Amino acid sequence: MGITKLMHIKQRKKGKMSAGLYNAIYYITNPKKTQNKRLIGGNCGRDEEMIYNKFMDTKKIHDKYDGRQGYHFVISFSPSESVSADLCMNIMADFMEEYLKNEYDAVYAVHDDQEHMHGHLIFNSVNSVTGKKYRYEDGDWEKYIQPITDKIAEKYGLSKLEFVSAAEEEKNIDWNKKIREDIKSCISMSEDYDDFKKKMQTIYDYGIREGFSKKYGTYIAYKPPGKSKAVRSYKLPRECQPYDISRRISLMHQHEIHVPIIKEYYFSNAFYKNRVSSFVRWDKMSIYQKDSLMKIYKAAKLYNRKLPSSWESERILNSINRSMLQYSFLMKHGIRTAEDMDAVMDDLNMALKNVNSSIRKCRKEYADFLNKGDDGSFSLFEIYEEAVTLKTLKEKEKISESEQQRLDEIERMLEENYVGEVYMDYHTRMNDMLREKHRIKKELRLARSSGKEFDERRQKQQEASREQQTDREEKNKKM
Repeated sequence: MGITKLMHIKQRKKGKMSAGLYNAIYYITNPKKTQNKRLIGGNCGRDEEMIYNKFMDTKKIHDKYDGRQGYHFVISFSPSESVSADLCMNIMADFMEEYLKNEYDAVYAVHDDQEHMHGHLIFNSVNSVTGKKYRYEDGDWEKYIQPITDKIAEKYGLSKLEFVSAAEEEKNIDWNKKIREDIKSCISMSEDYDDFKKKMQTIYDYGIREGFSKKYGTYIAYKPPGKSKAVRSYKLPRECQPYDISRRISLMHQHEIHVPIIKEYYFSNAFYKNRVSSFVRWDKMSIYQKDSLMKIYKAAKLYNRKLPSSWESERILNSINRSMLQYSFLMKHGIRTAEDMDAVMDDLNMALKNVNSSIRKCRKEYADFLNKGDDGSFSLFEIYEEAVTLKTLKEKEKISESEQQRLDEIERMLEENYVGEVYMDYHTRMNDMLREKHRIKKELRLARSSGKEFDERRQKQQEASREQQTDREEKNKKM
């Protein structure tokens, strides 16, 4: 069953009132999601600036700038219906023509970057013919939209579309998954960490705020469009953390991955990112190393074929990357046997124990600054953070009289430079230890997954060998 949902694009209260419309247009026309803009249509062209200017020209002609800036339809299909990107383009074109009748500036785009095919349609809030503003009222779905979608579904032999309101969508959507996907897409077009934050705000229309947690270190609070509350990065997977985002962007600008080349029974040098591993002959490799390289080779061969969808390509590429990490881990630690793996895991567990101990000692060392007062009052670090926030608002001339009074009070309470230096020292030390903890835990995960996979495979090979031996013995008895 397909799903249709309608969202409105609000006027921004601060800054450029049409910024939400501008960002929404850039979001749906993202080349990474639309086969380099092949899957874009409408009556305003394919260039984002041209589309946006056409929308704004219509508003200018009819002198209707404020209020809702536009509307955003999403039509998605279940993977079981096997809707292709081109078929989805036809459906979006039919829907725009039937519903808007070429009276509204509109752009539609099909995204094929996920397992389920889906299309986006953005249209102007102002009718280019009559100058009236579009209004959606209760009952319009059953009266006007449902008959159109039913007609299109019947035309292409698909199940009927079901309408989901924006409020219902917020309850049902997997926000963590959406944030991960948007971060991944934004990283692919970012030059550095600061550029990433800027693009998340301008192109993806996210609210972004950096903070510092005593337990987790530096974090980002992500507030995606359509969600009422922000999600802090430490509640999300590691790829959403600031330090990992910086690492991924820096690696993206290094050399591409080159998988090992197998010629007869020998491997050439195996490349991972821009680092070259030690040269090892195939006949000198351990079973762990052989299995790891064979996985990379097979996945790479499959990836190089023409695949039906980008999400399948992405799945295989992820498999290659996981295998490359496993291979790099095995070569780095010289793991050749199960005993080697056990020894490395013991060392890693001990290192994790030591870094956790260092984190506890660091928090204890700074307890006077971290702990709240006996009366429940804020800690010195929390007061300092409040002062930094108020000073930032003051620099932007967005501070109220009461906030200015609070800032003056804090400055009298603290020796500002002293607390600031201690705060930065703690911040730096804690982030370094948390990064080291993340590195150790990542290697432990690689060790567990590698050992488990290879042991299971070796066990299957041994069972197959025993069965073959049994078959041979039975044949010998019959002879």
